[in-house]
Amino acid sequence: MKQKYKFFWNKQGLNIHNLPLKIKRSSVSQHSTSGHLMCEDCFNGGKGISDMKQTYKCSACSTEKTIGNINARYMEFDGKTIVYTKDEYKRFMDQSETDTIRVLKELSTMTLPFVTSLIKSDYEIFGNDEKVIPLLQKIYQYLLLNNTMLLVKMSNKTGVIMSGSDRLYLFLIRDIRTIKASQQLGLTDIPLGETISNDLEAVHNASIDKEIDTFEKFKEFKLTGEPIKKIEIKVVNEPSSYVDDMSALEILA
Repeated sequence: MKQKYKFFWNKQGLNIHNLPLKIKRSSVSQHSTSGHLMCEDCFNGGKGISDMKQTYKCSACSTEKTIGNINARYMEFDGKTIVYTKDEYKRFMDQSETDTIRVLKELSTMTLPFVTSLIKSDYEIFGNDEKVIPLLQKIYQYLLLNNTMLLVKMSNKTGVIMSGSDRLYLFLIRDIRTIKASQQLGLTDIPLGETISNDLEAVHNASIDKEIDTFEKFKEFKLTGEPIKKIEIKVVNEPSSYVDDMSALEILA
């Protein structure tokens, strides 16, 4: 996932565009409570503490490598065996990635409890450029005071932006098709109201993960035998303003 994006939001005459933002994980994945693996034989034999490392052995030649040193992959597709590398796959996926975050819809924060099962990771959105800070302050305040979230699309990913106590959060949403069926009977008979129902429908539709489709295209591309080209980075001049009409910012007041 990229760390720098351009933010776009067209709202009732307010057109925010190319606003440079950064994204960073807002929490650690987990605290380790299991310690490090060590060789008990070495320790008991007086050789001190030594780390244990996981290795993978080739079924043919018995070569052993750690996971980080295994670049090659293969898979069966359309009756054929496709051989590729992690680097090839990353280059192909990067070609489908864009550096834009576009607002699809405003959502009520009342919808949040109903989409928590879709949240797969959390990030902080920030930008400390002197021209960016005032705009982010207005966006933060608008979302906070109006109990609103922003449903956004970024390449193959879908997310929700909302105000926290001290930051703007970006919650990435997983594909609705990956959620298991509820085991409880009778709860879906309770009406949620028009606002929440419409918001949930928008989130579910936007959540469909395009990365799966891109992976299918990757397999089809590999069958052609063509090399995957490196991405050419284009230099784009920064706009003089990130808002077409500054007076339109009153909408966020």
